[in-house]
Amino acid sequence: MKRVAVVIPFFQREPGILRHALESVYAQELGADVAVEIVIADDASPTTPEPEIEGLSRPNFSVRVIKRENGGPAAARNTALDAIADTDVIAFIDSDDLWAPGHLRAGLAALDAGAQFYFADNRYDEQSTWFAAIADMPAIIMQSQEIEGGARVLTRDQAIPHFLRHCLSHTSTVMYDARRLGRLRFDEGQAIAGEDHLYWLAAVDRSERVAFNLDAMGARGRGVDIYRRALDWSHPECVRRLHDALLAHKLINQRFCRTPEQKQYGAAQVAKLRRSISYLLVRNAFRHPLQNARVVARLLRTDPASVLLLPVNAPLTLLQRAQGRLDFWAG
Repeated sequence: MKRVAVVIPFFQREPGILRHALESVYAQELGADVAVEIVIADDASPTTPEPEIEGLSRPNFSVRVIKRENGGPAAARNTALDAIADTDVIAFIDSDDLWAPGHLRAGLAALDAGAQFYFADNRYDEQSTWFAAIADMPAIIMQSQEIEGGARVLTRDQAIPHFLRHCLSHTSTVMYDARRLGRLRFDEGQAIAGEDHLYWLAAVDRSERVAFNLDAMGARGRGVDIYRRALDWSHPECVRRLHDALLAHKLINQRFCRTPEQKQYGAAQVAKLRRSISYLLVRNAFRHPLQNARVVARLLRTDPASVLLLPVNAPLTLLQRAQGRLDFWAG
C-alpha cells in the first residue's frame, strides 16, 4: 500500500472554500493500493474546517484537523508535517486551490519512475498558467527528458540553477518522496514571501532527479492570500514582503549558490531587493508609517546593510523612478 500525506494549511474567512479543495482531493483517480491521509493545520482560522469535512468519505482516505495559534502558512505547514508519523509521499495543496483528477496519479508515476521531487503547471485562470509566466521554461524543457507517464525530468545539477532564478514549483502541485528526502521544514522567519522557495530548493538539493508535468494539474483559488495582496506597491504589507524576500535570498545565497556565476547572481538579487525596500520606505513613508517603522526595526536586526545603504539607495531609486527606469523587485 502506497501512503500519501496531503498537507493543507487553513486560514479562510469565507466558508465553503476548503470544501472545494477537499472535494478535489477526494476525486483523485487512484487505485485501491494508495492510501491518502489529509492533515489540515487550522491556523486560528476565522472559519472552522470541521463543517467542510462533513460527509466526505472514501475507502483508504482519512482526514484530521490540528488546531494551532496563528503563525502564517509556513508555521501551519510545519505543524502538519510534524504530525505525519509515517508516509511514503508528501503532497501539498492550499486550502483555496484545486487539483485536477489525475494529479496524484501523475505525480506518483513520476516518483515511481525514479524522481524524488515532482511539480506541475497550474492555472491562475482560464487563460494564464504558472509556467507560461516563466521566461526560462523553453530552455528547461529543452534540457529535460520525457519519462514514463508523460512528465519530464531534470538532474539535480540541471534543476538547481533554474530554481535559483525562479520559484518554479507552486506549492499546490508539489509532491516528493518522503523516504528519500527525509525531514524538511519551512523557514518560519519568512511570513509573507520566500519560505516556499527555500523549501523547494532544499528538496531539490537532496534529489537526484526532479520531475515536472507540463499539464496544468492544479488551479488557483481566490481565498485569503497574504502574498498576492502584498504585490501591490501601495499595500501596507508590500515592504514586509520585500523584507521577507530579502532574508530568503540571503539564505539562498548562503546555502545553494556554489559557483561564481550563481554567487554573482545572488548578490545582484540581494542588492536589487535592498534598493526596492529603500524606494518603498520613501514612497510609503506617509501612507504606512507604522508598517515602515516595523520593517526598519526588523532590518536593523536582520540586514543592517539595508539601513546603512538607505541614504544612497533612496535617492538613487527615486531618480530612476523619475527617469522611468526603476529596476524594482516584484517577486
